[in-house]
Amino acid sequence: MIQRVHIENFKAIYRPVSLSLQPFTVFIGNNGTGKSSILEALKLLQNAVNADLTKAFNDWGGLDKIRNYNAFLDQENITESGFRKLYSPVSIYFEVVVEEKQYEYLVRFNMSRNNDYYVVEHEELLLNGSPVYIADVIGKTGENLAFFTNPANQSTPLEFKYEANRLVLGLAGLPMLPVDFLHFQQYVKSWQFLSLNAHDMGKPVLSSRMVNIKLGSEGRNIAEYLLWLRGQGQEYLDSIIRKMKFVLPYLNDLQPHEQETFNREIEVLMYEDKEGSPALPGWLLSSGTLRILALLAMFETPEPPSVLFIDEVENGLDPRTIGLLISEIQNVVEDRTMQVIVTTHSPYFLDLVPIQSLIVAEKANEGSYFHIPENEESLNIWKEKFSPGKLYTMGKLTR
Repeated sequence: MIQRVHIENFKAIYRPVSLSLQPFTVFIGNNGTGKSSILEALKLLQNAVNADLTKAFNDWGGLDKIRNYNAFLDQENITESGFRKLYSPVSIYFEVVVEEKQYEYLVRFNMSRNNDYYVVEHEELLLNGSPVYIADVIGKTGENLAFFTNPANQSTPLEFKYEANRLVLGLAGLPMLPVDFLHFQQYVKSWQFLSLNAHDMGKPVLSSRMVNIKLGSEGRNIAEYLLWLRGQGQEYLDSIIRKMKFVLPYLNDLQPHEQETFNREIEVLMYEDKEGSPALPGWLLSSGTLRILALLAMFETPEPPSVLFIDEVENGLDPRTIGLLISEIQNVVEDRTMQVIVTTHSPYFLDLVPIQSLIVAEKANEGSYFHIPENEESLNIWKEKFSPGKLYTMGKLTR
């Protein structure tokens, strides 16, 4: 579980933001306040773990597009390892507990002085307060030097050089990588980010012909993911269908179907509880139906993510379906199956969430800032009389 996160110089975040997170955390705020920035920063990190920095930053149009404009330094700065820079780095730090072990991870992303290549200015991983590795960029060479703790001799760390546009956390196959490192690496890789795009979710998709299928962040491959789930066990799909019948009382069945064509396209077919009713293809289903289908699939998977991040979780969902969704989230959180972190605009959604889970995003001239209503004594009398959603619409949760 992510216990604390600290972000600097990312998008609207300029001043350091340090937040404690709950097993179920809900970010709220007006449009443009940066409430999604925490999720996006962690997604950037995961992308950098899975690829090199160029591919990770290409999703944003480059590091210069997501680095806060206030990060420019008045004069050139030289780090202890000799790296020359004109900008403060994009910094991401978080504390997590994985398999009852306490990890701390810090990374600083930057660019060379001439803005011609990306670098990992600094990276470190601590386990129970002791370093697993520490890495720094070396001067102008475009390389990083990493020091790993040597189990055989604590006073003599293992060291190696590698390209500065990669994370140590993204490396694999090195003999010095300890088991605890691999556990933490897998923890980060198993994060699941969803920003579902219902417009494309109902369309048939080409079979990827892969053994393990992961639901894409936009949900485009929901049909193939359901087919994979059914392959893991019919009970997973049956459970989803039972819950979908709560959303759609007229539903009889819902199945992924692989077409017998050259391309082997896969689509979702829905059958209504009416004799002679034809199969309805996924592209005829409502956006809310497709979105809740994808969300329920996340709670039924035999391979749950360590953390599930959902942007604008309430989109397309009616109040009754939101109630079902909250119930599903609470179940997986209480079972410690996964941590769930979401953003929302919905007062009704907030009414079903404990105020301890809320983090409010706001924006001032110096950038985004965040505060936790549960920690504010001035709200105590209001919290006794009104629900979180009502407090939000009354403007009592803003400063």
